[in-house]
This record gives sequence, structure tokens and C-alpha cells, in this order.
Amino acid sequence: MGASVNHNSSVNTYDKYFTFAEGITPLFVGGLPQSYRVELLNRVNQTTKTLSTDFEGCIANVMFGNQEFDLWRPDNLEGSTSCCEGPSLPEGPQPDIIPGLRFAGFGYLEVNQDTFDVYNQAAVSFEFRTFLQDAVLFLVSRVDLISYIGVYVNEGKVVYQMTTSGNAKYTIASLGNYNDANWYKVYISFNESQHNMDIYNVSDGDSLLESFSQRTLAPLRFSNLQYSPKILLGAHISALPLLPGTSPTQFTHGPNGLPFAGAINNVMMSNGSSWDLEYRVLTNDTVQQYLGVSFTGVIAQVAPGIAFKGAYAYAKLKVPDLLKLTQTITFSFKTFDPHGILAYSYDGQSFNKIFYVVLYHGNLFLQYNIGNGQSQPLQTRGLRLNTGQWQTVSIDFSGISASLTVNDLPTIYGNRQIVPRGIPITATNSYLYVGGVPETTPVLPGGQYPVRNSINSGIKDFAINGVLINFNDPEVVVAQLGMDLSGITPEVFTLPPLPYPTQPPPDDETPPAMSCAAPFPVSTSQDVRLGRVPRGYLAYDLTAAERANFQNSFIINMEFRTVSSNGVLLYVADAVTNVRQFMALALLEGKLQFSIKTSTQQRYNITTKARYDDGYWHEVVVLRINDFVAILVQLKRDYANNAISSNTPSTLTLGSSFYVGGIANGVDTTVLPVSDTFDGCIRKLEISFTDTSQSLDLNLGQPTASRGVQSCIQNDIEPGASFSGVGSWIQLENDFEVSVNLEITIMLRTRERGSALLLAVSASARNFFAIDIFDGSVRVAVGHQTEPAYFVRSSQMSSLYDICNGRSHEITVKYTSSQLQLTVDGKMDTTTLADTPVITSSPLFIGGVPDPNSISIGGMSTNSFLGCIQALTINGVSRDLGRNVNKAGISTGCPLPPI
Repeated sequence: MGASVNHNSSVNTYDKYFTFAEGITPLFVGGLPQSYRVELLNRVNQTTKTLSTDFEGCIANVMFGNQEFDLWRPDNLEGSTSCCEGPSLPEGPQPDIIPGLRFAGFGYLEVNQDTFDVYNQAAVSFEFRTFLQDAVLFLVSRVDLISYIGVYVNEGKVVYQMTTSGNAKYTIASLGNYNDANWYKVYISFNESQHNMDIYNVSDGDSLLESFSQRTLAPLRFSNLQYSPKILLGAHISALPLLPGTSPTQFTHGPNGLPFAGAINNVMMSNGSSWDLEYRVLTNDTVQQYLGVSFTGVIAQVAPGIAFKGAYAYAKLKVPDLLKLTQTITFSFKTFDPHGILAYSYDGQSFNKIFYVVLYHGNLFLQYNIGNGQSQPLQTRGLRLNTGQWQTVSIDFSGISASLTVNDLPTIYGNRQIVPRGIPITATNSYLYVGGVPETTPVLPGGQYPVRNSINSGIKDFAINGVLINFNDPEVVVAQLGMDLSGITPEVFTLPPLPYPTQPPPDDETPPAMSCAAPFPVSTSQDVRLGRVPRGYLAYDLTAAERANFQNSFIINMEFRTVSSNGVLLYVADAVTNVRQFMALALLEGKLQFSIKTSTQQRYNITTKARYDDGYWHEVVVLRINDFVAILVQLKRDYANNAISSNTPSTLTLGSSFYVGGIANGVDTTVLPVSDTFDGCIRKLEISFTDTSQSLDLNLGQPTASRGVQSCIQNDIEPGASFSGVGSWIQLENDFEVSVNLEITIMLRTRERGSALLLAVSASARNFFAIDIFDGSVRVAVGHQTEPAYFVRSSQMSSLYDICNGRSHEITVKYTSSQLQLTVDGKMDTTTLADTPVITSSPLFIGGVPDPNSISIGGMSTNSFLGCIQALTINGVSRDLGRNVNKAGISTGCPLPPI
């Protein structure tokens, strides 16, 4: 079996062939049918060639004319198919972790003073490793003083420097460089007459590398640092947050003030007024304060480079002198991510001078704009650059056309002339982004791009116009997130040769499992559920004595739950037809309304103030005394009455059955404001009579007659339509007008990887507008006549199967004369339209179609949706899925997972 080129999901293996209808010409995939095979072989034999017409291997993502085909649902099939597991790249090895403090390069650590005293003598020892040329390692000072005692890396050398209150400066600098990421130990000390520095090689058993001792010019004392000094690791005094009423320091405090990135371990400081060292336990609980420091250990072996970690990692760099005419970009990177931003910049004023460099499906992808329109992509093909090995990239905008070179592969050239020779990004608010862009930039300015997410990677030797960018310069790095300068894991050297091997395909011949999230339990109760079948109801035949109890007064107590706005809860009348007296309780536009007409022939309607179609259980009480009626929902303090005296006698004569949740066919309902079946659950119905001290027991489980009554689920519900996934669909309209300037928003929950969401298709299937879920992502297609359909699919989700994780998601589709735009959870993808497909009136289906096999539209799914469509909005108008032309397999209200 062959290996798929898509390592993110399992795909199919085809031993024979598939055919797909495209007009009247069949398209064959994986082989040819026997009839074609014989004819083809005869023609080939005439030219003495041989040809195999059967393919063995893996095929995925078949597109023809911009239409993607569902390989599991061909028009005809000969032979067999089975699943083929995609190739898997080796994951990055988990690095060994050793003790130490990791400084990312953008923070500090303040050590408690305890017994440390620098008045006239002190000693300090610590181990460090770094790649930085310049940084603060250790500093004792105060923001308001000129005095300091510090250890630095300066131009790669270790520098021990002190300045007294009298501005006497003492400096010891190493002869060798120590920024090669090996572990070194520094020991410094001083007393009134001398100061010393020793440097040791930790990896070689603390062997001494350099030793220095110098005499002082005068007795050395730091009386002003004896009390309340700031003792810092990895940062200048200016890195500390300012206290109220203080100003930034005006003092340099050393040869540089750059933050440290790397690792520090085994910090020891003298105790009191001696040189005796005591080990300092530095944790997040024992230090004074810290920022950008990790206490969980450090990687045992590191390589030089800048790490970017996290979903929204990025570095925002201010380099105007380089961007004003960007001619070359060079860097190296290593990653296991198949997609992510490597470098991006745009002119903040014109927005039409841009370069965009990303990894896309494991390949380098470059687009640019010099001010006259977006270029065609320059990209490598068929590569896997996300192997954890270093890849070198060189981009040149200074030639006649742009060029892209990766490693030692052939250079790829653009097809447009560049004048001037470079990209002029000159606006003052223009920046270079490396590794990603901020989360607050959901749409990249300047174009429509395939990749928006950050890349988890290591980057080194990043240069523009041959000038290396200093990522440790706070004047250059104006903002960052998830960037780490402490070193990165070494590259992987043990990758197998391409093609990477895969596991054997499954023995069975079934497609991959379509669920990508576990279902949650849904349990039923003894409560009754109505509304899933039209004209559903419970009916009770009352005895003469029971009917007589209703004549003058009664109290009705009922509990219900629904998300539907209209429906009959209770109804009884004096006759089946020609009704003169009746009473009814119904939901009307979400509010409860009680109606009654007695012997006085005066009709009374009382309505609650609040709505009760919110999916929660509610208890309603109705009181009648003669013609006085009142309604109460106690928990909401919702009360209303008809303000009629209860002393005027009136009687209510009953002759029909007592109906609950709906009314049977043949019963006159013209007196009612609504006659729809109640769509929800009822769990209690109690009726008592104050003048007879009797009650009526209407057992919901034992009616005289019923239709469409089912068990109610115990789970809480939310508004929406629940689709069963088996033959489920809604036809919302007969004649849905699809034209430009269409905007559709769908809120949904599902755990299925593939199904239809919305479909408007003409009788000939040549005109269509469709939204579906395909392999865990969302797709939109629009087509007309014989022109190829336009597709757009969600590519910005944080993981492959985000849409089917069982959580709520918002999908918005905008269709204009120039583009088709898809936004999923705020992340947008677009397709530019060369022409404008216009679709005339057609039926509008939601969540599936009555006969999935009767419609074939460019590979878009027509399978039934399984899950909840919580809301549907079309052109700003909220659509009630309960008001439809027809439906099947649908329940009103969506069950929620148990808490």
C-alpha cells in the first residue's frame, strides 16, 4: 500500500476505480471499468506499449474544476476500497530537563536580601549559560543611586563591574567569550582592599578557566547599598516596576542594561560580613518578585535560536531603516508544525506594500505586493519542511523578479517584474512580525492569505538586507508573546528517508469513524413530551360529576418546559363543534394566555408579562371564581387578572374531552388564538375545586386517548433544533432567492465530521448554494450553470476537528459580487470571484435533504446533520426553524450535557 501525502487524517485506498457524474462525461478515479479497459489496451497494443489500468495506493482530496468529490460516495463502484492511514512524521523528542532557572529574555528576578551585606565585603557565585552577547547577569543597586555591583555579559565576555557613591569604577573583564551556551560558574568577591573574579567550566568538573584579582585605589565600601538594595538576576534595575512616587533611574549601572536570556543555577551569596557562601533556594515562593522566569527546570542541551511557543506567539519589531526598501530576507527555521507565519510586514498607511512568508502544508509560501497588486504565490511543492530540522530560506526582491530559495533546492522565480528593486514599506507605523501576529489581528491587512496562525518553531539568523535583527534589543522588539531567547532544542538528525512509512491499513473496508467527540448521555423520564408528531395530544373523558366540578370555580396547577413560542397546553369546551363555552391555556408568542367564555357569554383573555419559551421548567397557576380569572407564575412574580368581580354568578358547561398539549382532529378550534400542538414537556397537572373540596387526578401516563406522546429527556435543553442524523432535514422555504449580498449565520453544536448544513439547489442541480462540514472543517460552495463552482473552506481553526468537538460554534457566510467569505468563530477565509454566480429561486434545506442520493453538487455533502442548530440568521433576520414547509427527524430544543 502507498502512503498518503496528508498526514493529518486517514484517507482512502483504492484498488479499482470510481466514477463521478460531471455533465454527461464520467470521471474515473483509481482505474478504469472493464469495458474501457479492453478498448484502451487494444489501442495501446497497436503501439507496442503496455499500460496498467488498476491503481494500488492511496488517493485523497480529488478536485476537478474546483469541485471536491466525496470519494466514499461515487456514482458507480467496481472492486473495493479501504482506509489508508496517512503518513506520520516523527514527533519531536522530549528534551531532558535539568535543574535551573530559565530566563526568556523579557523579565527579571529579585532576590531577597536576607543576611547578604555589601557594606565592605561580599561574595557571590552562580552558574549560567547563554547565547547572548550582551546582558545583565547579576546586579545590586538602587534606582535612586549611582552605586552598583554587577556581573554582565558584554560582547560575549564576562564583566565584573562596581561603581561607588564617589563614582569610583572598578572593572574586571574576562579574556575569553562565554556566550556559547555551555555552563560556566562565576565567582566574584570584594573587600576594602581588593576585588576578585574567577570563571570555571562546569561541564569539566568546575575546572578553573580564568582568575583575576585587583587592588582598590581606596578602601572600598558601599554604605548606601547596605540597606534596602535591589538584588537582581537577569535584568537591569530599570526592569523593575516603578513604585508610586518614584521616577525611572537615570543611571547606567554597568556596560549594558539588556535583559538576560538563558539559564542560571546554584546561586550562592555570602552571609553577613564574611565571604562564606550560602546556597539560595530560589522558587516562585521564595523570591521577592519575578517576571518571565520559569522555575520548572531547563533543557539539558540547547541550540542557538529564538523559540516561538503558543497559539498566538509573535515578535513585533521596529526596524524602519530596513523595511523602507526591503530587498532581501534570509533566515533559518525548524518546526514540526505544518502551518504558521514566519515573517510578515505591511505598510501601515497604504496597506499595499507587503511581504508574507509562511509554512503552508509543510511548504514555503511567499506572497508580496510592491504597490501594484498582490503577486501570485511563490511556493515549494511536495516538500516536508516541518521535520524538526533546520531549513534555510533566502528571499530576494532586488532582481528583475522576486525569487525564493530553500536550502540548496532550485530557486523559484516570480512572474512579475519588480520596480523599484525592493518593497518600499515606509509608513512610520509599519512593523516586522516574526513567528506570528497578535491575537488582536484576526484578519491580516493587505490581502487574503491561507495561514493566519502562529508557528511553534525555532528561528535563527534572521536578516533583512544582510543586517541581522537583534531580538534582545528592547528598542527593536516593541512587543512580543511566547518568544523565548534562552535557546531551543537541537534539531532532529534521525528522520527516516522519504516517503515516511505508515501503519498497515485496517482489515475492514469501512470509512474512518465520523465522530470526533464523545457523545454525552441523554436520559429520559416519566414526564411526557409532545410536538414531535403533528396534531399530538392527550385526551381525558370526564364523568358527569367531574364536568360539574368546573361550573363555578377551579384552580389549575401545571409545570411545563418548551422552547417553542406557540402551542395549546389545555383545552375543554361545551361541545366538539359549535362551541359556545370553553376554557384554554396556551402559549402565544412565548407568553402564557388563559382564555375563558362562560354562561355570561363574555370572553376573557389574560396574558402574562414574561415569556416562557426559554427551555426552563415553569410552574403556572390559574384561578377561576365565576367570571373572575387570574394567572400566576410565582417564581417570576408574574401575575395578571381580568379585574372582574368574583361575586357575579356564572357557570361553565363542559361537553368535550379534556385536552392536554394539543387538540384532536375534528375538534372546533376557531375560538382559540392558536391551535398548534404544544412542543415541549409537561410533568405536572393538578386541578382542584374550592367549592367542593375535591380534586381531579389527570394521570399523564394514562390518558383516555393520545397521539404523538413520548418520554421527555431529563437533560436541560437550550433553544434550537435537534437533528437526529438519520433522515433528518428541514425545508425552510419553497422559493428561496439566492443572489449577491447574501449573509447567513449559523450557530451549531455537533460531534460529526461530515454532514450538510444548508443547501439551496435548482431542479437541474446546476445552480446551487451549499454549506457543509467536510472532514471536520466547514466548506461553502456556490455554482451556476456549467461554470466551475467557487469554494472556500475554514483553514484557520486551531485544530483539525474543532468544528465537531461538541461545543458551540458560529459560522458566518457572506456572498457578494466579488467574493465568497467564510468566518468560523471569528476566523475568516475568502475566495475571490472572477464572475458572479446568480442562483434563482430554489427550495432551502437545513441539515440535510429528503433524498441524499437525488442531489449531486460538486462533492458537497447531503448527509443528514447530527447535533443542534441553535440559531439561523439570514440577511439579519432570525429564522424560526419551527416554522417550516416540511421536516423529518427534528426535535425542538437541544439537550445539553449533564452538569
